[in-house]
Amino acid sequence: MWQGFLNTAKAVFPNATLVVDRFRFFGYLNKALDNERKSLRRQFKDQEDFKRLKWALLKNVEDLNDDQKKKLARAFLLAPQLQLIYQHKEKFHSIFDQRLTREQGEIKLNQWIEQAKKMKNKHLNNFLYMLNDWKEYVLNYFTHRFTTSVIEGINNSIKTVKRMGYGFRNFVNFKQRILISFA
Repeated sequence: MWQGFLNTAKAVFPNATLVVDRFRFFGYLNKALDNERKSLRRQFKDQEDFKRLKWALLKNVEDLNDDQKKKLARAFLLAPQLQLIYQHKEKFHSIFDQRLTREQGEIKLNQWIEQAKKMKNKHLNNFLYMLNDWKEYVLNYFTHRFTTSVIEGINNSIKTVKRMGYGFRNFVNFKQRILISFA
């Protein structure tokens, strides 16, 4: 989700359908939710129920343990707006977990956007501006369902080998070590 990359991809692959990885825009939505949490922490500095809440908020609801569910429930009693944003985040994820056509995905996404606008939350609105700019490429996910998770895993493995391999004397040894890590 960088304009330079987009322009390069269009120039090099003029006939390709460009797809923004869903985990990229999920990350921006999580940031909006986390910014709401941070503003609550600043506003209610002594409120224990807003402390150590970040990771529970960012997890998908089905991945929460009982302690995290209780922690969220207490925070949501004090901050209903936080609960609305969290629930809306979960709805957003569920749209992309469904097997929808691009047209069906666009309808559901537009409905989600309209509901989000009604919340009038500045952090969520920042996400909506970004989503609007990239919407065409986000919707292409429904057509091709591509993600870069495998490539990102490979890149992380290569970075690990690189960090451990400062003693490699030449590129051939470095390349062999990378290939061995995937064998």
